[in-house]
Amino acid sequence: MSKVFSFTLLLLSFFVLGQKRTLSHSDYESWNVIANKSISDSGIWVSWQSNPQKGDGVLHIASRTISRSYERGVKHVFSPSERYLYFEEKPKEEDRRQALLDKVSKKDMPSNRLIIARPIKNTLDTIHDIVDWKSSETINDLLAWRAKEKKDENIDDEAKDEKKKSADKSTKKNKKSDKPDDLHPLFIRTFFPSEVVQFKDCKSYAMARNGTALVFTSYVDSTKTYDIHYFDANTKTSFLLDKGLKDVAALTVSSKGLRVAAIATKDTVDGEDADYSLYYFEVNAQQKNPIKRQTRISNVDGFNVHKKANLHFTNNAQFLFFGVQPDRVIVEVDTTLLDEDKANVDVWTPFDKELQPRQLVRKKDWENQFQTVILKTANRKVFRLPGSEHSAYTYQLNQSHPLVLHSVNLDYANGQIWTFGRYKRYSIINLITEEEIIVHDSSAHGVNISPSGKWAYGFDESTLGWYSFDIDNKRKHALGADISKPVHNFEVDIPNQFPPFGSAGLTKGENQLWIYDQHDIWSVDMKASKPSVRLTKGAESNVRYRYLEAHQDDDYVDKRTFIQAFDRYSRNNALCRLQDGKLDTLRHFTDATFSGFSASKHRNRYVYQIGSFNDYPELYRLSLDQVKADEKLSITNPQKDAFYWGSVSYVDYVVNGDSLRGLLYKPEQSENMESIPLIVYFYERYADQIHRHVIPTASRSIINFPYYVSNGYAIFVPDIAYETGKPGQSAYDCIMTGLDTVLNQNTWINSDAMALNGQSWGGYQTAWLVTQTNRFKAAFSGAPVSNMTSAYGGIRWKTGHSRIMQYEEGQSRLGVPMHENLAPYLENSPLFYTDRIETPLLIMHNDNDGAVPWYQGIELYMSMIRQQKDVWLLVYNNEEHNLTRWANRMDLSERVSSFYDYYLKAAQMPDWMKEGVPVWKKGKEER
Repeated sequence: MSKVFSFTLLLLSFFVLGQKRTLSHSDYESWNVIANKSISDSGIWVSWQSNPQKGDGVLHIASRTISRSYERGVKHVFSPSERYLYFEEKPKEEDRRQALLDKVSKKDMPSNRLIIARPIKNTLDTIHDIVDWKSSETINDLLAWRAKEKKDENIDDEAKDEKKKSADKSTKKNKKSDKPDDLHPLFIRTFFPSEVVQFKDCKSYAMARNGTALVFTSYVDSTKTYDIHYFDANTKTSFLLDKGLKDVAALTVSSKGLRVAAIATKDTVDGEDADYSLYYFEVNAQQKNPIKRQTRISNVDGFNVHKKANLHFTNNAQFLFFGVQPDRVIVEVDTTLLDEDKANVDVWTPFDKELQPRQLVRKKDWENQFQTVILKTANRKVFRLPGSEHSAYTYQLNQSHPLVLHSVNLDYANGQIWTFGRYKRYSIINLITEEEIIVHDSSAHGVNISPSGKWAYGFDESTLGWYSFDIDNKRKHALGADISKPVHNFEVDIPNQFPPFGSAGLTKGENQLWIYDQHDIWSVDMKASKPSVRLTKGAESNVRYRYLEAHQDDDYVDKRTFIQAFDRYSRNNALCRLQDGKLDTLRHFTDATFSGFSASKHRNRYVYQIGSFNDYPELYRLSLDQVKADEKLSITNPQKDAFYWGSVSYVDYVVNGDSLRGLLYKPEQSENMESIPLIVYFYERYADQIHRHVIPTASRSIINFPYYVSNGYAIFVPDIAYETGKPGQSAYDCIMTGLDTVLNQNTWINSDAMALNGQSWGGYQTAWLVTQTNRFKAAFSGAPVSNMTSAYGGIRWKTGHSRIMQYEEGQSRLGVPMHENLAPYLENSPLFYTDRIETPLLIMHNDNDGAVPWYQGIELYMSMIRQQKDVWLLVYNNEEHNLTRWANRMDLSERVSSFYDYYLKAAQMPDWMKEGVPVWKKGKEER
């Protein structure tokens, strides 16, 4: 009898283990994501991190024959030879949490360790108590790090007491040490053969990209000054570049290690009044006198060197960028006044170039503002770039030409404080001739300079076409005039100028530019003297073709010409290759996403990710040999099979002549359920995401699809087409038409148990819908605009921008200034129709929301409370537009699910809804 009973229990346990269960909020932490994926320069190694949402992750690397895993590995990089892998090992999460519970001091908290792994031999070297580290990028393997001073952990108690007494005596003599706190021992490791060199009291260091040299500062305690040293990795010796510096604010070395620059001072004046200089050195460590030339620059055109300006060489070391202080208005401070005697006031005027809130956001930038200066290393002449406080400069450090792209923010320069600062004037500055050439007077879409410096090109909003600019001849050409299809994105329904569909870049030789229309890739002649050529045939089959940038260092599109094909109806993907004018399909990805395609730098080796709603996007190694199957490298969330999931399908409907698609997510266990509640979630258009995999996670603001589908809810996500001036009515027409289509086609959905869910723009639409219909039993509205008249004059506090453009030319789509036509602002504001609301509403609006002013949620809440309607407002303290803290995200997830369960599943009303949460219970109540 006992044996039979035991056998029965055994069978029961296997049965139970084989059963699926629904997702719970407690399952989120262990769900993994792939992060920091990379392929080594040679293509031999692929690396990635598999990180849980909370807890300890794993660093993985794989070659064709070797796979390694390293617990808690982060910030990984291969050495140039790829014999070594460097990464940081984080402390165990449980150790970190315990240290916090034990109130361990910050300096004694568990710290990261630096690991030097040799994957082929499977060996590890560990460096404890890392402060920071740097490694070379090309040619030579070189590694440097700073670490905390080691403690005397092995001496006995008597020795410790004697040491303490000695320290006490020393302290009495000198109560406060002048030695800076940011000094640490510097260790430099060379390889082949391996050797470690140590230097003490290092504040900063910089490494040559090719691993031949390193420069560093050391503190001299006797003089309270810094020295700058140069370390030659080949000879493993160092020599002095300069000494007696009161401070070194910045330090850099050129890619090949032959030039060094520092921003430093010998001024004994403390604080901001000290005068800094640029110190420039040309070195050759192989000579008897290694310092070939030294230059010191204290000011340029009467302006002092700025100690916080960016300091860097171009990769070819032809130019050194630094900065000087702009003119400042000197304000005399009355030192006889106390703080209580001074007024604290912001003065807003009609003459402000930028709004006061925008100035406050940029206050630190303004205080650290500098004018960019170029040192030409060939002749050591300096050139201060022309411009103003509204200027920005773009220069790719790896480019070979001497051209800088100069943009001026026209909106702010002209005092248009009601804009987001979109329109800019673009010009090109030649660093050798110091000539500046205007390329485009006003553009919101940028300008590009070709890799050789021969061309500039961009999109012209006034003509809705592309142009090229011959820099040497100063001639402009309109490109693609013979293309029959629009190259501007006419599908955008925001009342603003149409943006371009985009471009891929130039071909080698820079004779052709690849640009996009709605479906295809066109090759256009840069001189506009030859006919444009359509490279793909997507319009005929409603397929969109786009160039895949396999590696960011590929200057030209025809170096490795891979193309992604996206079927705009089925949303299926394909990987294609364009060779000799012929487009070949290498892989079809049916009912799946295709993403993360990347190549090694030096060899044609590739990786990519594919996934679907049901499958996490796993990492694959591409095999161009069609006979050999692609290698699957990752298995990220094997636990997923233990849970109920679901499926997703299209819902087609027509609104005002627009053919739209929505997505219907259906519970896996729906066959066994007679009546399923439905949540309608929306933003703008979402149908392209049908194959997107969503991991179970705590909510930042919106519902998590897997959680609700697993727990027996269906979800409908409609696409919305907008008419200018009628955002609310457009949302209503599209959402409700799509919903009626869903209900007609799926009788298993309970039409008496439906809810709404939306955040931000979706939050506005939720608030609007509940004023127009009472078909929903509950609704969640996150960060809603409820009153467009007050929101129009509001501020985006995170950026300091005016919200006016949001309504005139932006997402709110009213298309007209409020002073010209008040009607659409009133007609589209939910606040003015709250008397119609019968749907219980849960609002989330956080008190540090930098996008939608917090008072918008409060206005809606107060109006509903005044009318004694069912409304709750969640305010997460110091949180922004979307939640960031995990505890708050979990809290929101639990409250929203209990809210929906109560109204749609007849669950018990949670106490927080029934009784509220008085401030003295805040953070202590049970949900």
